[in-house]
Amino acid sequence: MRKQWKIYLIIGEKGYEKNPRCEFKIGEEEKRAVNEVLDSRRISEGAKVGEFEKTFAKYIRTKYAVAVSSGTAALMAGMAAMVHNEDINVKHGTKVITTPVTYVATSNALVTTRFDTEEDVCPRILRHF
Repeated sequence: MRKQWKIYLIIGEKGYEKNPRCEFKIGEEEKRAVNEVLDSRRISEGAKVGEFEKTFAKYIRTKYAVAVSSGTAALMAGMAAMVHNEDINVKHGTKVITTPVTYVATSNALVTTRFDTEEDVCPRILRHF
């Protein structure tokens, strides 16, 4: 039997259900910070990005943190970092098993960073799609 999924849209109009666990509020301080970045005309690689990276690195107790523009870029940065980490025995061409039931960015990140990909297909799982 196929599972039924309920999708919650966080829109305050009639006809849409609201999920209070997913709501967020943007206060005046947050709006000022966003406008400051927009007014600087440097959305990426600006002073606030560097400040965020340093603050986040300190928060997670690591030496460095890198802000990226997308989930795909994050996957690619992670794979590239693994190749350059001497404590991890991963090299370009290493075979990586991934699922075909994912967004294409997963496989693209592996191919772009020169890993060999294999997709694991389980017929039992595919029946649900």
